[in-house]
Amino acid sequence: MSVTDLLRAPGGAGPEQPPLRVAVVGAGFMGQVHAEAARHAGASVVAAVASRPEGAAIAARAVGADEGYRDLAALLDDAEIDVLHVCTPNASHAAVAAAALAAGVHVICEKPLAIGSAEAVALVAAAGDRVATVPFVYRFHPMVRELRARLAAGEAGVVASVTGGYLQDWLSRPSDDDWRVDAALGGPSRAFADIGSHWCDLFEFVTGDRIARLSARTAVVHERAGRNGKATEDLASVHFTTAAGMVGTLVVSQVAAGRKNRLHLELSGTEASFGFDQEDPERLWVGRREGGQTLLRDPGTLHPSAARYVRLPAGHAQGYQDCFNAFVADTYRAVRGEDVPDGLPTFADGLRGVRITEAVLASAAADGAWREVPA
Repeated sequence: MSVTDLLRAPGGAGPEQPPLRVAVVGAGFMGQVHAEAARHAGASVVAAVASRPEGAAIAARAVGADEGYRDLAALLDDAEIDVLHVCTPNASHAAVAAAALAAGVHVICEKPLAIGSAEAVALVAAAGDRVATVPFVYRFHPMVRELRARLAAGEAGVVASVTGGYLQDWLSRPSDDDWRVDAALGGPSRAFADIGSHWCDLFEFVTGDRIARLSARTAVVHERAGRNGKATEDLASVHFTTAAGMVGTLVVSQVAAGRKNRLHLELSGTEASFGFDQEDPERLWVGRREGGQTLLRDPGTLHPSAARYVRLPAGHAQGYQDCFNAFVADTYRAVRGEDVPDGLPTFADGLRGVRITEAVLASAAADGAWREVPA
């Protein structure tokens, strides 16, 4: 694959395609990431909404939108958009997404899709024939696609177990604070809904297997009760079995000092084992009885399903924003009715994340009792 080919795929709308008109609700870190990905995919960010009416102009400047609106209703009435990006606090995701879908707009909604499965089920039904996606963006690392292709080809033999975790430290001190610690805004789960859902989605995506039963423990390390007086979990430990009989362990923490965004998993097979670390995404470890090797992100050696997400030549690092750009570009392709590669995470995948989170909370509340995860 030449450098020219790398710069062509995957990208935004070609010159023959009019740019999509998109809006962003929520002007914090995630709203800015979404807006950057939208522009990279060739869309026009025409509108933004802030959390307060008086913040409309500030929100527009934060995400680089043409205009700020005092509220969502005003935006949907006036802006004539194709896609709405929902980047608000968790508790408002369902209401914002539902309003956009009712207005006939395609939706990209941050996870968790909703704070309860009933709301998530309703959103899946409401989406109908509109494109409705959730940014489980770690699927879009080229080496994740390489891992998925190698597992699908049977290279691992029988995959018997998986271990992994998602570790962060941004709430490791008692003085650390954020809207997410308030259950009234963030929902009944914090650490697991926020980052554990990413790990579970990645695991199920690369293996094609499903978490069937789990036993969970959660812990509150720092008491940071929100408006409803209830503290959400700082960490969770989960043991699980899958539909295919795999055994797994997962640790999720937002109080792990020194770990900034470490999503890692290791799948152990009878013929080969594989390890991926999101903080070192250019590499995929492969272990065999005869010895191990490290595969590098090189478009000349990757499976085609992985190589299509390579944006830069080998040795020129790709990262988180590149994944987000690829996810948004694929979503916009679907909006335009173009062929989209397998693996675009939809509202159904968002519902799956909500159901796993509910099973974790139910198990933890029952002192680690095993719980079934609805299919």
